[in-house]
Amino acid sequence: MKVLMAGGGTLGSVTPLLAVAEELKFSRPDIIVEWVGTSFGPERKLVQTYGIKFTAITCGRWRRYFSLQNIFDLFKIVVGFMAALAYLINSRPQALVTAGSYVAVPLAWAAWVLRVPILVHQQDLRIGLANKLVLPFAKTVTAAWPDIAKHLAGRNAPVIGNPVRRQIMAPVDKIQTLKKLGWPQDKPVVLVMGGGTGAEFINTLLIKNLTPLTSLARIIHITGDNKSAAWPQSDYQSFPLAINEVASFFQLADLVITRAGMGTMAELSALGKPAIIIPIPRSHQEVNAEFVKSHGAAVVLNQLDLDNDKFVAAVNDLLRNHGKLSELSGKIDTLMPKDAARQMADLILKLMA
Repeated sequence: MKVLMAGGGTLGSVTPLLAVAEELKFSRPDIIVEWVGTSFGPERKLVQTYGIKFTAITCGRWRRYFSLQNIFDLFKIVVGFMAALAYLINSRPQALVTAGSYVAVPLAWAAWVLRVPILVHQQDLRIGLANKLVLPFAKTVTAAWPDIAKHLAGRNAPVIGNPVRRQIMAPVDKIQTLKKLGWPQDKPVVLVMGGGTGAEFINTLLIKNLTPLTSLARIIHITGDNKSAAWPQSDYQSFPLAINEVASFFQLADLVITRAGMGTMAELSALGKPAIIIPIPRSHQEVNAEFVKSHGAAVVLNQLDLDNDKFVAAVNDLLRNHGKLSELSGKIDTLMPKDAARQMADLILKLMA
């Protein structure tokens, strides 16, 4: 039996499905998992580290605003649909699973034509255009949050949380991680990251304020591929993606500074990590961040009015207030169910039966 997973462009639609792939392989070693993603995103390298066959297809991206690129992308959508149809006919999976991403759109349409059942997982509180185009063809829909159900037009969508990879949850020897970094245990550690493609705003903000921040803590900076980083120094180390080290860095961190993608929010919740969240302006991330903030589970900063002083003050206030760090940790820990990967794996098996 074979399951096809589709996602890419960023890692937001990828890491939750990798957690489900792990669960499927653990519970049913006979099941083959394959992946279709983009040719340009960061997902290929990560997916292949899990021993999963990866294929890229052409896919157009429809923008919600006027752009001449939409005209060219109409052609790409047609090409992508034909490529998806050919791939599915050749691969013959028993189910297609997606958690968003426009690369999944032509695959879902082709899967519907070929009567391959589809499971769609809705992570974000605001439904993105890709999932809106796929949901009418889905046989099974799952939701990360209870608030999502009211936006799903009467669909019966079990609320399962958001899947988190076993790698993130596995116990880590923090002292050994510090030794590998060459750091003693005399300062808190702050992890700064902007997702798989990086966040140039966060990268630049960190680099500009590195001197005051390294007086407070040691900084691990995951920049994203081909993104800005500061020169190495005693209390600062940077990595482009840190595929193999991300679990160690997550668990080592006393504070995480990040965007508001739901995959990252789920990982923060799974580990109970205090966080400063800087959502992408005018995007679905602002809705995610507001939801987390409304539960008192993170500090949220608005990029549009965030300056150097506000940023450093926010980090300083948390690192010097252990009670607040502990409170944020406790609240984000209870924000989401912990067994989403198992629940989704069970639903996929039912879909394939």
